[in-house]
Amino acid sequence: FTYFIHQNYKQLNYESLQREADFRFSLVRIRENCESIAFIGGEKVEERETKRKFTRVIENMTLINYATRRLDFFTTTYHHIVNILPILVLAPQYFTGLIEFGVISQARMAFGHILNDLSVIINQFNGIAAFMAGIDRLFLFMKAIQELDPDRTNEDATVMVAKESIVPERVVSPPPSDGILVKEYDAFESSSPDSSSPQPILTIRNLRLTTPDHKRVLIQNLNISLAKGQNLLITGVSGAGKSSLLRAIAGLWLNGNGEINRPSDVYFLPQKP
Repeated sequence: FTYFIHQNYKQLNYESLQREADFRFSLVRIRENCESIAFIGGEKVEERETKRKFTRVIENMTLINYATRRLDFFTTTYHHIVNILPILVLAPQYFTGLIEFGVISQARMAFGHILNDLSVIINQFNGIAAFMAGIDRLFLFMKAIQELDPDRTNEDATVMVAKESIVPERVVSPPPSDGILVKEYDAFESSSPDSSSPQPILTIRNLRLTTPDHKRVLIQNLNISLAKGQNLLITGVSGAGKSSLLRAIAGLWLNGNGEINRPSDVYFLPQKP
């Protein structure tokens, strides 16, 4: 009877494990790819997706709370009813004088021990359902591994072992006293069709980049004016500040000083896809 009242509890626990795992994985993925997300301006998309997954976790937990309430109501009622069963059976004999009151107490204690032993499934139904949900997820995981690698052993001990409007000009990063001022402008509005010379699309003035602890200077007195149609290849040894320069142009690196002017429709290709 407990199973029919709470038959969807196992599925709810399975959904809980799956949705919580999806939510945790999304947080880890954002942490690992935060720089790439910031480069391409994907904060709003990631925030919306994270909120959606967190809402799914809360919705499933609400259903689990409702199901647990129904189960607790049944089990509590069950224990209170069966505890008076020995008294109802022995009461006629007690009132006729065939047995003493102590016999009723002894019968209640013995009946209580037997009842606890026979009610283990009812008492532990929540734990059993959660355990079965975990076993199902592990089984599906092992099955997926074996389907991808048919030559892998089937032994349990070794199955895991492999054989968003932009204004004409706005400040992206607020210029602190020793920070980098990054300005965006609309390249189409700023361009003049009567101009004979190409307009610069990227201008860097007196840029100086340092490490976050300000102990090492990466770039000193950098001045660049890149016109439309021109290309620029930045090379250097590892740690020279190539990635830091791109982060500064994107408005992500504030350690240093200088001024950067760039169009608002720049796309930064991250190192990680």
